Amino acid sequence: MAKPRPRLPPVTKAVRPSKFQPAAMFGSSSQRFIDYCREWIRSTEAPASVVNAGFTRGLPSRLAPCRQLTVRGAHWRTQPAPRVKEGWAMEVLSLEAPHGRRGAGSRRASGAGPRAKVAIGTFDGVHLGHHQVLRGCDTALTFDPHPMRVLEPRHTPALLSDRRRKLQKLGALGIRRVAIVAFDRTWSRVPAEDFIESVLVDRLGAEFVSVGQGFRFGARGAGTTATFARYPELSTRVVPLVTRGPTGEPISSTRIRRLVADGDVELAADLLGASFTLPAVVGDEGRLLISSTFARPAPGFYLGYVDSHPCALRVCQDRTVAVTSTARTGTHVDVTFVRRAP
Repeated sequence: MAKPRPRLPPVTKAVRPSKFQPAAMFGSSSQRFIDYCREWIRSTEAPASVVNAGFTRGLPSRLAPCRQLTVRGAHWRTQPAPRVKEGWAMEVLSLEAPHGRRGAGSRRASGAGPRAKVAIGTFDGVHLGHHQVLRGCDTALTFDPHPMRVLEPRHTPALLSDRRRKLQKLGALGIRRVAIVAFDRTWSRVPAEDFIESVLVDRLGAEFVSVGQGFRFGARGAGTTATFARYPELSTRVVPLVTRGPTGEPISSTRIRRLVADGDVELAADLLGASFTLPAVVGDEGRLLISSTFARPAPGFYLGYVDSHPCALRVCQDRTVAVTSTARTGTHVDVTFVRRAP
């Protein structure tokens, strides 16, 4: 007869890694722990992100997304990253392109259900500038794939994070609902007015919209921040560019990509508000393969970690990452670049 599995304590503020070490309870079987947590999550109302946030010690980072590593001089130190607000489950929606203008009588009546505060943007990297656009909002409307991949494929920017990490960072900022526009040619032909009426007001129930300076939307980029003024049911906030540094240069995904390409991952992390982390796959001879769709650091040596294991990383000329690893080929890992080695 199989030995009964130990019961997990409830997720409360009292649960801390020092009081509960699942690695000791489940040994090296991380998959067993994952399966057990999924089973437990289904029987509770607690979001998986909150469950993981309470059980970080001794686990690989795929089980502990709320940990990050920082370096101060030659000393390694771990510190918690921003956590998903406790008790807030995130809803993720996939939006379909609207078909034609809505009828005159279809406008959502004021007071018809709870209204949303919606931040709109690509939010690649969810950097400190994005934080200001997202401030005070409960819903984020974002685009995946990046619109440039459809509109100008040859000029598609390298991404600073994947969807999973983007959702984690949005959740840590208090976003409870993420609406994803699967941008394609159909979406590129949606007029700005249809986007506001059918998507923002009718589908998301927006009463407040937050966007960054210079935001454009709709077919041929015809919609601007002034377009929102035509809709009295919407209040709009346009966030000016956020600057950082002695020259007052704006924080932007483009600036962060440039820093990563130059190998300055430490300053890139400062602008991101978190360590620079990318998904990778373990290839032959233990090398880590990072997709060319992501912004990859310049060749050289870096201090960082793979999942929760501090290590030295060497980015080769072909942008693969050489690291001592015992992980099996094909294993998916998170690789974090903390700073360039001297």
